[in-house]
Amino acid sequence: MALTAVTLADGTPAAVHTVCTGGYPGRAGSSLTRDRLTAETLHLVEVEGMLKGCPAVREAAHPENLVVEESPQGGLFALMRVLCTSPACREFAEQTEEPADDLDQAAAADVRAWALTQQPQQ
Repeated sequence: MALTAVTLADGTPAAVHTVCTGGYPGRAGSSLTRDRLTAETLHLVEVEGMLKGCPAVREAAHPENLVVEESPQGGLFALMRVLCTSPACREFAEQTEEPADDLDQAAAADVRAWALTQQPQQ
């Protein structure tokens, strides 16, 4: 689960926890289905929330917070973003963010834009 430091529109320092999982159901040996991907991703989010001690992540582990999409190539991908205002998560995000390539910078910009549309839960 990736962490991105963000600042909300009202100036609140926060972090966004992001999980993105997926695969290709049609590949040999793959037993991936939409339901299985959803269940596995939600389980991953629950475990991450417990390990990191983040209530916002644990509370977000519900199917309605998960976006599952099929790619044009037939892959299934799940994405969940969780906004968190915990000072510990924000500090960890700041400490672990590294200089990134253009693709990572674009993804971080997308996460920050998403965060500006959200209301803090904590």
